[in-house]
Amino acid sequence: MAEHSRSHGSDLLKFRLSLRGGLRAGEISALRVEDMLSSNGSISDTIEVRTLKQRYSNRTRHVDMHPEIREALAQLLADHPTATQVAFSVGRDGKPRHQSASCVTNWFHRLYKNAGLLGCSSHSGRRTFATDVARQLPAHQGSLRDLQIVMGHARIGSTECYLEPSDKMGQIIRSLGS
Repeated sequence: MAEHSRSHGSDLLKFRLSLRGGLRAGEISALRVEDMLSSNGSISDTIEVRTLKQRYSNRTRHVDMHPEIREALAQLLADHPTATQVAFSVGRDGKPRHQSASCVTNWFHRLYKNAGLLGCSSHSGRRTFATDVARQLPAHQGSLRDLQIVMGHARIGSTECYLEPSDKMGQIIRSLGS
């Protein structure tokens, strides 16, 4: 990520919301700074994610804030104290311009392409998040249902599609009963 970008704080936060929060490009676009702040204006422990599409029934879910997201939000607020939206680009005039869901999707595509990561999309961070969390669930007495809720899926089958298989199955099977 280019630190010389005029919207570095927003760029870093968008990336971390995908990778460490599992948010969709459309959810990142719709996210407001106030959705990440507590009532006294300090950074909250959770992110209020509103799903705006009708097919998702305008549900709201709360996602725990990862420390890397907290750090990126603090950076965004330091760089742009009057920012109201999370996803924006800064124009030549220095003014932030909100990014639509398609702009955020395109931003992720360019980010991964410039990093030489072919085949990655705006959903790549979300899939990585789901797989990483799923692998930690047993250690924290969590279930796939917990992950389903965090991901905002109506059906558990949707959550399962995000998960990458482990190359450690032999090791896992051999450890049973040990």
